[in-house]
Amino acid sequence: MENYDLVILGAGSAGFAAAIKSSELGKKTAIIEQGTIGGTCVNVGCVPSKRLLQVGDEYYYSKSKRFKGLKIEEGSLDFAEVIVQTDELVKQLRQTKYIDVLKNLPNTVYFQGTGVFVSKNEVEVGSEVLKAEKFLIATGSSPNITKVEGADRVDFLTNVEALTLKRLPKSMIVLGGRALALEFAQMYSHFGTRVTVLQRSSRILPEDEL
Repeated sequence: MENYDLVILGAGSAGFAAAIKSSELGKKTAIIEQGTIGGTCVNVGCVPSKRLLQVGDEYYYSKSKRFKGLKIEEGSLDFAEVIVQTDELVKQLRQTKYIDVLKNLPNTVYFQGTGVFVSKNEVEVGSEVLKAEKFLIATGSSPNITKVEGADRVDFLTNVEALTLKRLPKSMIVLGGRALALEFAQMYSHFGTRVTVLQRSSRILPEDEL
């Protein structure tokens, strides 16, 4: 059994911010991650989505003749290659922003696995038991599947799958009209997919000002 000042469950942006501060204070720290280091943002959130939005914008506007007298060569799309390059960017940032940072955090130990509390001061991960005075639960987010009648009988995408498709779909229905839904609607529409947005409120972005 190892003793730590702080045990962090989750190796995403919040967990790493805490680990960096703990290291600066000279505390012995453990980080536990059951999934992929880097959390939502770098793996299935901000980084890949904004990259694909940018690629979609450039492709779409190369095909859109918005100004008379301005001639721009129309682009072509290799969607599979776009996804490969996006995955490479994610891998690179995961390395530089998390794995390399972890190597330079003194008194910080990384554990790959699922942390389970076995007492108020002990967490078990694999065959190891970690004891600490303080714990930070920073397990991040995961897709919340809204209850829609019939959804259990069809295949559907969450943001995770929608960022890793290898083939561009001809059509797509996006359930919801808030920020995340509209990002994916714009992204795939600009790539050439026929997108339909379904929003149950009277308008899209219902919480935003008119």
